[in-house]
Amino acid sequence: MDQRDYLVAQEICRRHLVSELSQRTFINLKIQFFFWSHMAVFAYSGVRDLRAQSSEETSSWWSMVANFQHEHRYRIAIACIALGYVVLFFTWMYPQRTVSKLVLMKGGQMVRVTTYSHFGRTKDFTVPLNDISCKQSRLAEGVQVSLKIRSRWFYYLLDKREGKFVEPQLFDYVIGLNRSIK
Repeated sequence: MDQRDYLVAQEICRRHLVSELSQRTFINLKIQFFFWSHMAVFAYSGVRDLRAQSSEETSSWWSMVANFQHEHRYRIAIACIALGYVVLFFTWMYPQRTVSKLVLMKGGQMVRVTTYSHFGRTKDFTVPLNDISCKQSRLAEGVQVSLKIRSRWFYYLLDKREGKFVEPQLFDYVIGLNRSIK
């Protein structure tokens, strides 16, 4: 396959094959952010002052909750917005850390890592083999294998349940090693 055929095949994949993971993540992103934004608006404007007038009513549990909500409604709104942004951040970052394809390049010294991106796209980069460390075995319990790549934040995740290892022994002896990365 020459370079032109590779680019045509890549363009067809970008146009027609939208990743199911990316679609689910984007829908979850919109729902979660809308939910926490709505909670923040409600916490700020929807809480009424229900302070009790008599001493009998102030001793009930519900009146204490209502007083707390009214006194701290700004803090509750800010906490909801902050939680919404935290959920947004992790929902945005998860597909970028999920490995779609792992290819050992010709010569055996470089590895091309292809990850999912948003809106059905993929992102790939090439790293030296010595910069990849596999934190657990492919045969270990669990659903994912985590890879640490030098000078990159977070771990990259390989799905063992739905993913396919084309050359399992090659992965175990070349990429699946726990290397010392500092």
